[in-house]
Amino acid sequence: MKKYLIIIITLLLYSSRVISQNDYDKVWVNGIPISFKTTFNGNNIVNQYFDTVKNLQFNNGHSNICDANGNLILACTSFDLFNAQANLIQNGDMLVPDTIYQTYSGSIIASQASIILPVSASKYYLITPTVSDSEYNANWNGSSGRILFDLMYCHTIDMSANNGLGAVVRKKQVLIEHVELGKTRMTACRHGDGNSWWLLKQGYDSNIVYKFILTLDTIYGPYIQRFTQPYFTKFENTGQAAFSKDGTQYATSNTKAQKAFVSNFDRCSGNLFNPRVIDVPNPWSNNPFDSSELDISISGVSFSPNGRFLYIVKQCNIMQFDLQDTNPNTQWSLVGGIDTSWNNFQWYCLSYLGPDDKLYIGNWNGFSPGMSVINNPDVKGIGCNFCPKCLHFPKYHFSSTLIGGGVKTPPNMPNYKLGATNPPCVVGVPEVGQGKKVEYSVLPNPSISKFMIKYMLDENEKGIFQVVDIYGQLITEATLNPYLGAQTIDLKNNPSGVYYYRFFVNGIQKATGKIVLTH
Repeated sequence: MKKYLIIIITLLLYSSRVISQNDYDKVWVNGIPISFKTTFNGNNIVNQYFDTVKNLQFNNGHSNICDANGNLILACTSFDLFNAQANLIQNGDMLVPDTIYQTYSGSIIASQASIILPVSASKYYLITPTVSDSEYNANWNGSSGRILFDLMYCHTIDMSANNGLGAVVRKKQVLIEHVELGKTRMTACRHGDGNSWWLLKQGYDSNIVYKFILTLDTIYGPYIQRFTQPYFTKFENTGQAAFSKDGTQYATSNTKAQKAFVSNFDRCSGNLFNPRVIDVPNPWSNNPFDSSELDISISGVSFSPNGRFLYIVKQCNIMQFDLQDTNPNTQWSLVGGIDTSWNNFQWYCLSYLGPDDKLYIGNWNGFSPGMSVINNPDVKGIGCNFCPKCLHFPKYHFSSTLIGGGVKTPPNMPNYKLGATNPPCVVGVPEVGQGKKVEYSVLPNPSISKFMIKYMLDENEKGIFQVVDIYGQLITEATLNPYLGAQTIDLKNNPSGVYYYRFFVNGIQKATGKIVLTH
């Protein structure tokens, strides 16, 4: 008993130390091609230039972090990593594969394409989901409509290296590959131990969530959890995943979906539970030239600080949903429209809570001199106080090489201030909803060439997927990795027609069905 008491006391002291180090988000970096830094000092906010000459692209996929004392140390475009002086840190260039790096100069516009997670006073992980050269060359420039990510890298940063200037000491460690991932929607939450991190990344098309645990010495995962609804559309450059401030709720949506997904989250087990699908209304777009035009796209989602309200950022409107209200007539509030004239409006994008517990709403097109703010996000309805373009930035810097510029969205940051659970828990085997029941689907069906197999297997189960022709001759066979949950087969070299599939688990046939190939 004494041994366990010592462990508990140690964990409590450790978590207290982590909580006290809470200024990782004190400075935000943002803007293209001129970039700014926003410093939060209580109610006093100071906006200054970060860089005016290097054409840095802090687009929707960017991130940054301070040290524990609130001093800016790292800023990532999602392609390259810079220090507080806007210079590349050692080994901080080309953090993604070569093709996408060379094709998209500076960064990609896909939202939440990087995040920085501290695990000690000097060690940080930088995560960059991206697209492999083979996937890019095969599909991004074609007519298939398959424009997705299929790869996630982790880069380890040691700020004590390079004589204290910092360096990427391990680069492009593969977290997951050859898996269909969404281009958007990646976020993180403190593990219940107060120091490690849960990293969540949405899959492509369906509502599948890939999870990782990042500790001081080890990265665990991917672990998988999937939900039948909603079906997220595959074409996306904007979209957001978010945790509530206390880490007990998770939400996500993407550009074309007219639904939002919300669930509870267990910071110890990593389990998403009590899932809820919310139908989002489509208000008027505010277009003065078309009174019938509806605002149908969702860009961002954020929780209020108290976790009661979910804010839905549409292209032209800001909406609030009361998660505690069961009356459909009073659940929704339209709290904000466009923040300037229609001709000058740059479309809304993502939203994040600031260190001051205000909600800051970014711009899609990025040529705006400010962001809009919700000053009292814990208040229901219009009392939340939506303030159009109330976070002002310095006047644009012009030179012979830079024309225009403006602010985009806040950086992708988790709640760094969140400490351990009470009582603290230790990193163990996650409970991620992988039950004994075998679930599978084959989509799309019919298909012109590729079929995605989605399945659920325990880690000790071996899955085999076979395709045979109408005479029973084997066409192809795939071994299903239980940790991935989704794999693709390509039948483009086979003639159009009807085929049959067989699904085996540990050598026992569990299911069979028909697929149709149409070239």
